[in-house]
Amino acid sequence: MEDVREAIGIEKVDMSGKLIFVEEHHKADANFIYHTLTSHCMEKNNIICFVLFHNTFGHFHNVGMKLDYNLKKVQDKNVKVIEPLRLVTRNMEMSTSNLVKELAGIIQIKCISTEKESVDQKVYVIIDDLSHLFDIGLSMEDVWLFTRYLRSFVKQEPFFTVCIGSHIYKSLGHQCLPNLAAVVLKHFADLIISVQPLETGFSKSASGKVIVYWKASNERHKFKWPKETMYLYKLLDRQVKLFEPGSSCIM
Repeated sequence: MEDVREAIGIEKVDMSGKLIFVEEHHKADANFIYHTLTSHCMEKNNIICFVLFHNTFGHFHNVGMKLDYNLKKVQDKNVKVIEPLRLVTRNMEMSTSNLVKELAGIIQIKCISTEKESVDQKVYVIIDDLSHLFDIGLSMEDVWLFTRYLRSFVKQEPFFTVCIGSHIYKSLGHQCLPNLAAVVLKHFADLIISVQPLETGFSKSASGKVIVYWKASNERHKFKWPKETMYLYKLLDRQVKLFEPGSSCIM
């Protein structure tokens, strides 16, 4: 995952106090971005808090074993897991606004108020994926409230990073609630990673394309990055190959 980490910039930038938005277009697979962030956190001894609507913790663990790290070994220490759908099934009569507050409170307790090895140990929250909130009946107002809670955590905690992933449907336009949520998240994010399918369809050499957009101007100027950089990627069993258009490898 080193190529991907280098491409999105997390090896160079201190992500504390920043919000990352991973935009997964329909027919694309952004899971490798979450695994890239996870491998980065494991290497740096950061705390990871998974908020899982889509993939299971078992999925993240199995991928990690292929990438030479063991999430279960550090579960409940440096790895926390929140499965919101269990909260939903236990509170079917709760209003959606109260459900959002309850979920935000759990994230605060498990991820912010957690015991750290040191005061400056970094915490990453990875949300996979936000669009499922609409599937369980939440409104745009509810999702907006949830994102406001997350933004407040980022602003309050000096070593806190939030990565929000969400699926979008480009063909449905702005009448689609996940698409509307993506517009809001892009506005607030410091780093946007858009994972898209190939416009030309199937290719043996590439699975799709990744567009990296750093909105944080300080980082762009410091490292002389353009606002937007596009790569092609190829998903393999144990790695992801990343290419600049017209080349064979990013490095």
